[in-house]
Amino acid sequence: MKLKEIGKITTGKTPSKNIKNAFGNYISFLTPKDFNGQRYSNITERSLSIEGVENVYNYIVKGPSVSVTCIGSDMGKTIFNEKDIISNQQINSISEIDSNINPMYLYYLLYTKRKQLHFIGSAQGSTMPILNKSDFGNLEFSFPSRKEQDIIVAKINSFDSKIEINNKINTNLIA
Repeated sequence: MKLKEIGKITTGKTPSKNIKNAFGNYISFLTPKDFNGQRYSNITERSLSIEGVENVYNYIVKGPSVSVTCIGSDMGKTIFNEKDIISNQQINSISEIDSNINPMYLYYLLYTKRKQLHFIGSAQGSTMPILNKSDFGNLEFSFPSRKEQDIIVAKINSFDSKIEINNKINTNLIA
């Protein structure tokens, strides 16, 4: 199944520099800097104001969704968005995901394909690896039944949650 058949693909956009108060606390603004090994985009370095969102309203990505960096050395990094977000133009996001696809399964699938995505983007003949919206949408993957996806996600989530708890404990021990 092609990614474009799974849901709506949105390439992000940064608000115009002419908007003086584009950044604020209204909606998370996802950039490659926010892909720092965490599963969720709950905390981003920057957020947009209402004025900023009005400038890029058509680029709102409805949660739950999955975002993937698609340019440069960060290419293929993946994050799960529980809430609505807007991203910059280096990121492709999949939202409005088909009910036969568990959004978290899609996250884990794309997360494991980072090297493959980077390889595909590097094969474009440019010095900078890039995977445009069209090429990203045409990537094809096989999916097990929704029931199997749910079982797989439950198992992986259990391990990831334990790892995240241990990381918090370790951070507190160091502090």
